[in-house]
Amino acid sequence: MIIGIEGTSLTGKTTLAAALAASGALRDPLVVPCYWHAAPDPGRLPPAKASSVAGQLAGLEVFLSVEAVRLGLVDAGVREGRDVVVDRTADTLLAHVGAVSAMTEADAYPLALDLIAARRVIVPDLTLHLTARPETLALRARTRPGFPALFVDSFFATLFNKHFTNPAALVTQRCVPVDADADPVAVLATAVAVIAEHSSARTEGTAA
Repeated sequence: MIIGIEGTSLTGKTTLAAALAASGALRDPLVVPCYWHAAPDPGRLPPAKASSVAGQLAGLEVFLSVEAVRLGLVDAGVREGRDVVVDRTADTLLAHVGAVSAMTEADAYPLALDLIAARRVIVPDLTLHLTARPETLALRARTRPGFPALFVDSFFATLFNKHFTNPAALVTQRCVPVDADADPVAVLATAVAVIAEHSSARTEGTAA
C-alpha cells in the first residue's frame, strides 16, 4: 500500500511519516522523503511564489524532475512488497500552484492539472491530509527562525487546502482529513485507525 501524507508546512507530515514507520502498523515500511530532501540539490529548487503562469509551470517542471526520483523509490518498495509512506505527493504541487495562482491572479492551475495528468507520478492508495488552525502553525513557526512567511500565511493555507476538497483534481485514490492540532500521539492513533480501515476495505473488496 502507498500512503501519502499531505498538508501545509508545519502540520507534522514528516513527524507522522517517521512515527508510522516505527509504529509496527505497516509492512516493512519505506518512507520516501519530501521534495526538498529528495532533491539532488535543494538550493536549486524554484522560489515559493512565482508571479507569472510561465514561472509557475517552470517551477512545476523542476519539482516533477524530483518526483521522478521519488517514483523510482516507490516502485522499488512496491516490488519488494513493502508499505510505502510518501512525505508530500503531486497533490502538494497542484495545491501550491492553485494557491499561488489565486494570490497572484496568474492562473496556472488548469495547465498544471494537464501537465501532471500527462506524467507518471506517485499515486497513493490513501492520502492523510493534515490540517491545523492558523494559530497552531504560527506557534510552530516560532521554533523555525527564517521559515518562509508564505508557508504560514493563513490565506495561503486556506487556498492550498482547497485543492484537497476537489476529488476530481486529486492524484490520490482516497483522501482523508486528519486533525493536526492534536498532539503527535493522537495524530498517529488516528492515522493508524484510518489506514487499518482502508486496508480492511481493500481486502474485503479483493475477496468479493
